[in-house]
Amino acid sequence: MSEAQATPHPGSAALAGASSSATRVALDALGGDYAPEQIVAGAVQAARELGVGIALVGPEQTVRAELAKHPTAGLDLVVVNAEQVIGMDEHDRPALGGVFPAAGGRTMVLDIGATTDSKPPYLVQFALMGSLYMEKVFGVPRPRVGLLANGEEETKGDQLVQEAHALLKAAAPAAGLNFIGNVEGQDINAGTVDVVVCDGFVGNVLLKLSEGLSKMLLESIRGAITSNLITTIGGALAQPAFAKVRRQFDYEEYGGVPLLGVNGVSIVSHGRSGAKAIKSAVRVARQAAESRVPELIAAGMARIAAGAPAGGAGQGAPAEA
Repeated sequence: MSEAQATPHPGSAALAGASSSATRVALDALGGDYAPEQIVAGAVQAARELGVGIALVGPEQTVRAELAKHPTAGLDLVVVNAEQVIGMDEHDRPALGGVFPAAGGRTMVLDIGATTDSKPPYLVQFALMGSLYMEKVFGVPRPRVGLLANGEEETKGDQLVQEAHALLKAAAPAAGLNFIGNVEGQDINAGTVDVVVCDGFVGNVLLKLSEGLSKMLLESIRGAITSNLITTIGGALAQPAFAKVRRQFDYEEYGGVPLLGVNGVSIVSHGRSGAKAIKSAVRVARQAAESRVPELIAAGMARIAAGAPAGGAGQGAPAEA
């Protein structure tokens, strides 16, 4: 996996001739199956097309050697030397938010694998973080938040889900959450909910099942279309519609998933990400940073802890002193 982190940045030294940007994105240059080639290529594209500053993090000689293959004059690109590697077996406590296609839009599901042994209060935090991200990054007003269960009734679910339901119901006014109660698996793609929270084990199984199902469906449709001349001609005429549907399932369009709950903005890209996905990850990282998502999450957490009502300036607004 490759990771992009963004913070508002007042400006620092860049490559020769480059001007500093208001926001700089730190990009893990050695993360992913196609690193560093595709990571660096995506960084160069993002710097050129989005006008954002990029700090490529990794072993300096390796990164600079790859960067030298691209024209970078006038681009805000810096290299930050880092020799330490974080292994796949090391733990963390934030939540990964996966974006799933849904009727009329998209649904964020979290956690999809960062915290596989969640406690009920974690799910309340996931709800707040996912709601703020959908509002500030995807522009969804008052996102509808649901708790994944095996039925809509409050009594459904295991002990974790039942306790989390009670906590979410109680915390929603203070957190400014539009909590709609329990939802089921089919609701994720139905367009009836914007944020779905669950523990990381369930979320990861859900993610892998969805990836496998979407791949199978696309391959089955492709096989059926090319089975004879008539369907092949019909398929050619329907290409614009197929392309639109394909974009809904294309992880490269979203760039990656947010790692919420860390002190900053962190976007984790798919391990197979190419330059297009890296550029998209940089774009959403900058947008989340400029929308002050981490600060708003911290303010929301403080309100939950204090049990205070949400501020009148809209969801995520800091409480009045």
